Amino acid sequence: ADEAYLRESILAPQAKLVQGFPPVMVAYRLSEEELAALLALIQSLSDKAPATEHDAASPAEQGRALAAGLGCLACHSLDGSAGIGPTWRGLYGSTRDFVDGSTARADAAYIEEAIRQPNAQVVQGYAAIMPALAVDAAQLEALTAFIASLAADADEAASPSP
Repeated sequence: ADEAYLRESILAPQAKLVQGFPPVMVAYRLSEEELAALLALIQSLSDKAPATEHDAASPAEQGRALAAGLGCLACHSLDGSAGIGPTWRGLYGSTRDFVDGSTARADAAYIEEAIRQPNAQVVQGYAAIMPALAVDAAQLEALTAFIASLAADADEAASPSP
């Protein structure tokens, strides 16, 4: 039961039936982020390391998988849409306004502080409800790389095509 098998079982459950189980599971229509979060949850329940390519993935790709697994994407959108927390699209490099009237540029140091001590500076328009995450240095770097990669996505979307 590797990642490919789990994906197929969720998206096309009738493709391969396990002997002894009736074919009652329905196919689910999930976004890539929702599917990644579900796969991360299932893999976290295993007593073995997940059989994925994440070990060889770029830091941004590792950050995407980590964000899905930690549940970050339940509150932070990747497409610029409003959510419980600020969208991550275009966040990196932007100026953030805080409820106390101060501002800061969303660089790597800001992202890391927002993950480790999220309620130290609360972004205007949002509640102080984000839990502090206990992540190691490599995970923090991966999450920051992923959020930074979304700034490039936002820049590409804003540029007129030739």
